[in-house]
Amino acid sequence: MPLKDKEQRKEYDKKYRDEHKEDKKEYNKKYRDEHREDKKEYIKEYNQTENGKKIGRISDWKRKGVISDDFNVLYEKYINTNECEICNISITSGTGIIGKKHLDHCHITGKFRKILCGYCNTHVMRNK
Repeated sequence: MPLKDKEQRKEYDKKYRDEHKEDKKEYNKKYRDEHREDKKEYIKEYNQTENGKKIGRISDWKRKGVISDDFNVLYEKYINTNECEICNISITSGTGIIGKKHLDHCHITGKFRKILCGYCNTHVMRNK
């Protein structure tokens, strides 16, 4: 039966989805189970891309309570800062303290302050 207009089509589609809800749920579960390893591998590879690293770092900042009007601008500043904004030592991305890059923020307000080396982040900015 040809459907005459968009409203009829919407009603038909809604009815079909409602009648086949359990089938769709079962299909989706089976698909997820069969492709679990593929998805893990895809996510692992994606996290190594520039965009994956960016999203991961911004998510980490948000989880730690950093507040920003524009995380994209903040990320660009973070990536392009190569010296501590207090002691001017050369800093790199990564984990750890000495010589590593840290995004300093107020733990009360969540506002970003500076890009610092680990030492300045843990010692100099502690009481500010």
